[in-house]
Amino acid sequence: MKNTDLVKQSNYITHARYNFSEYEMSVLIHIIKDIQNKLNSNLPEFNKTLFGDIQHKVHFNLTDISADNPSRVKRALKDLRQKSFEVEDEHMWFECGFIDSAKYEKAIKQYEVRISPLLMPYMISTARGYTQYQLNATLRMNNYSKRLYMLFSRFTESGIFRINADKLRDNLGITNSYKEYKDFKKRVLNSALKEINDLFEKGKCDLKTDFKNDKRKKMEGDWDRLLEFTIISSKAKRSIDHTTKDEYYRYIVNVLKSVFKDRPEIGNKIANYMSVNKKMALFRPRLERLEEQAEQENKPLSAYAGLVTTIVKDDYGYKH
Repeated sequence: MKNTDLVKQSNYITHARYNFSEYEMSVLIHIIKDIQNKLNSNLPEFNKTLFGDIQHKVHFNLTDISADNPSRVKRALKDLRQKSFEVEDEHMWFECGFIDSAKYEKAIKQYEVRISPLLMPYMISTARGYTQYQLNATLRMNNYSKRLYMLFSRFTESGIFRINADKLRDNLGITNSYKEYKDFKKRVLNSALKEINDLFEKGKCDLKTDFKNDKRKKMEGDWDRLLEFTIISSKAKRSIDHTTKDEYYRYIVNVLKSVFKDRPEIGNKIANYMSVNKKMALFRPRLERLEEQAEQENKPLSAYAGLVTTIVKDDYGYKH
């Protein structure tokens, strides 16, 4: 199978046009994680259910899906069985539910769901498209945050995700819920982006995102606008942070070279101290103010060597 086919298959799941409830998404994500674990195990006993013509079974309890309401889980399983998953291309057509059946064993407090072999190629492609870390991150999110995070995760390499506003609303299964774009942006998009970005800052998910553009063209309808999101993965952020640190260090070294022009080793020691103790971001603005002061007073930076020595000792703990 071509790689483009795999991408299309996984997109059937992430772009499915349904208003999945929070518990429905949690169940689906657990199913994908289960499939991913079995794929990674490379055990031959799983080949029949992963790639064969028999139903694939998945077991879980409430803790596995971060749930605490059995009634809502039951409702979610019923809805997943009733939701129609349909695919048609030039070769074939099929329709099935997201799960074929669901059962709860009360004695051991365990759920069992069965997945149609027709659906499994799409579930497997989705499982291959996400890391365990990403799937675990979604379990911490609310409903729309889950869906958008999974969409954004597909575009971390390009750093840009574009989609028509009306199409995104349709993909989230809420075509009739919001008549005006401003309400959709406020209650769905802004809320989801805030949750994703808050988790990113806490180190609990691997990307952050923001609007780059959602302007409507003149004389066009309210929903006829292209949404553009910027996406920064934690890997890319580390690269950006590293570049920023290099720039800070070079700036501090250059300014201190002018301050301690007769004894450059002092400036180098101070710069290294700020770098090792992670104080460059705090120290740089102070040097920028010093440059402004020198310009206003029409003095060379070397005239402030004594002041800088006092500042780094008193305000930044430098003891050399």
